[in-house]
Amino acid sequence: MSIDKNRISDFHIAISKHYHVAEKDIVTISKKRISDEELPVVFFISSKAGVHSSLIIKLRLEGKSWHQIAVHFNLSPDIFFVNLKKNPGPPYGKAYGHYKNKKKKKWHDVKLSDDDIINFVNLKFITSHYGYDPETVIEMRSKGRGFIEINQMVKQQKNDKANQASVTKKSNEKSKNKKNKKKK
Repeated sequence: MSIDKNRISDFHIAISKHYHVAEKDIVTISKKRISDEELPVVFFISSKAGVHSSLIIKLRLEGKSWHQIAVHFNLSPDIFFVNLKKNPGPPYGKAYGHYKNKKKKKWHDVKLSDDDIINFVNLKFITSHYGYDPETVIEMRSKGRGFIEINQMVKQQKNDKANQASVTKKSNEKSKNKKNKKKK
């Protein structure tokens, strides 16, 4: 259970940093029947609409879909689009097809399900927050991984790369120092 709490906490911290929201506010919101994977949607729409997250939550708790909430704030579905190198498979394929099968000026007609919006916003969040490749996140998602687990995996991979870069840098500095000592 503590591992799950740590993963959720790491997810909340990443959301807090990315959307510049206090972590305690995220915890409070997650207790209001807003799932952890929907939290990035709350703050994404809030930032795009230029309104406080409490307005987004109020509409959601009234039973509005994420699409209806976006439309309520005059946000076009094009805000959810993620440009990819190739057409993705599930769970993004059908939603991605809505965009690819229409000219960009018709994207305002795209109607996305809650799951589609949750998938796209979390994809945007994780790839933007960590500077990560969207196709890799999509691959993880297509294997049934949730975004809390994906966040943990991406964070760990980034930490591993940073640690490896640090070790390589230190090793290079030692080699350089040894060479300099030999020259003297």
